[in-house]
Amino acid sequence: MFWMLFFAVFCFLAGLILRGLSRTLADVAYIKGDDVYKQNKPFIVSLKPILPGLYSAAWIRQRLNQARISKYTPEGIITLSYVTLLIFALMAAAIGLTLFKDASVTLPFMVCGGALGAIYPALYLDNEAKKADERRKREMLPFVQQLKILAKSGFGSSFKALASVALEDSRGLIAEDFRDALHDIERGKGRREALLGMVDKTNSPLVKEVVDLILDAEEKELPLYNVLEGIESRLIAEIETKADEMRAKDEDAMALPLAGLLLPAIMIIILAPGLINIRIILRF
Repeated sequence: MFWMLFFAVFCFLAGLILRGLSRTLADVAYIKGDDVYKQNKPFIVSLKPILPGLYSAAWIRQRLNQARISKYTPEGIITLSYVTLLIFALMAAAIGLTLFKDASVTLPFMVCGGALGAIYPALYLDNEAKKADERRKREMLPFVQQLKILAKSGFGSSFKALASVALEDSRGLIAEDFRDALHDIERGKGRREALLGMVDKTNSPLVKEVVDLILDAEEKELPLYNVLEGIESRLIAEIETKADEMRAKDEDAMALPLAGLLLPAIMIIILAPGLINIRIILRF
């Protein structure tokens, strides 16, 4: 217990110290290539492979944009990986020492704990990005249906006009994504450039497919209502297909438990009368 408390306090103090060194650590993990020599820091080349900044800043920035997490920066995430590496390593060492009462076994625990701590921020970001992508898939159909209703009601013939009305009271990731794109258009960006920029940020195949269809329809001057109706039908068909697949998986998953429950019941039904008769005979 004493060593656990000691390592906990040590980890807290180490985290405070590393927080003050965040800029230096971020530079070490982030700078690479020619930038290293421009800033007269050639030692970073040799340190880079053994540091926990295994994921590039571009990858981290993409996941931050995809999950719409604006309070963190790639440099901050890389710095956090150093802090979590140290904390997880020391906690793992404390656990190993407590369980085995032998200092020689703490090194494997520290290595495993440190590796987990180094990749934990990246795993968290990747999980948040995946959850955001699933939310976009759920929100896309209602958004397209709303645009379709507005197009049928005569609120406009262009996507910008329809989206401006649809996004007034809309909530969710899809609404925020398209709202940002409309703001970029209002600031002077081209419509195609703004929408494709949104696609790059979301990194969602579904968003890319919908945006490509809308842009293609506007370029060819096709009725937007028909395009939205086609997108709606395709999304509904995909949902139905996924529901059928989930239903089939559920049936397969229930097959073994049902067999395990039905087989004993059938054996009892078949054997019970015979066992009762044998018991009656033995009494005589």
